[in-house]
Amino acid sequence: MSTILTTHLGIDAPVDAVWLTLVSLTTYHRWNPFITSAAGTLGVGERLDLTILPRGGRPRRSRPWVTAVEDHRYLEWLERLGLPGILDGRHSFTITPTASGRTLLQQSKTFSGALVPLSRSPLIWTRTGFDAMNAALAAEATRLANRHRQGGLD
Repeated sequence: MSTILTTHLGIDAPVDAVWLTLVSLTTYHRWNPFITSAAGTLGVGERLDLTILPRGGRPRRSRPWVTAVEDHRYLEWLERLGLPGILDGRHSFTITPTASGRTLLQQSKTFSGALVPLSRSPLIWTRTGFDAMNAALAAEATRLANRHRQGGLD
């Protein structure tokens, strides 16, 4: 059994600024209310070290494997609870430029495995976390794009 959670947001910044914000893991602590710390290398087969803070909950550590990276377009990682097939989460970000110079961000997570029917609570706090992260990512990418337009370095 599987469940897919997807969010979308239009961002007033070019793809370059959105991508740079997303892949700069060491800055997550500064702007990201959902993934409050991130470390690792964004290469296929690499393992990340994330701290996820559900709204109203306690921080939890996640150690997903990076499964796909398409520069300026797509990022994906896979986390597992125990053995494969118990509860797996495939988390992805798709970044699409629009004709107006804005960027469409899609953040998704596919939950699969035997425990999915019992996982209503993680689905709710994940949706809330995605919404908070999307808004914060948009604000940070817009700030970065504005600094670039003004000739400042970040």
